[in-house]
Amino acid sequence: MRTYHYIPLFIWTYMFHTVDTILLQEKPNSYLSSKKIAGLTKDDGKMLRRTKRGWMWNQFFLLEEYTGTDTQYVGKLHTDQDKGDGNLKYILTGDGAGSLFVIDENTGDIHAAKKLDREEKSLYILRAKAID
Repeated sequence: MRTYHYIPLFIWTYMFHTVDTILLQEKPNSYLSSKKIAGLTKDDGKMLRRTKRGWMWNQFFLLEEYTGTDTQYVGKLHTDQDKGDGNLKYILTGDGAGSLFVIDENTGDIHAAKKLDREEKSLYILRAKAID
């Protein structure tokens, strides 16, 4: 009888902090009217606000010593800033990235390209980046 062991795979997601601009109504403030802050004055009538990206990720598990011919699907990375128009590129770094673990840079799908053995290595820490 064959038993399966699962190897934990942690995906730590890091990203470049990019700035998405959102126009806001300017509130009257005597300090803003007398000083120029970050290139904006009262006459500009617009303020910019920085927003962070939200990530959706999980801890992934794989079959140990998978004997199939295809790559083993690990999971999918996704950020709420990905509109699906191909402007965002996913990059994977860390233990085995690019050789053992491969990522589709357009969709964020992660696959294991080789057989994993828990006795050889039981934990892989990877970092994912989304660049626009």
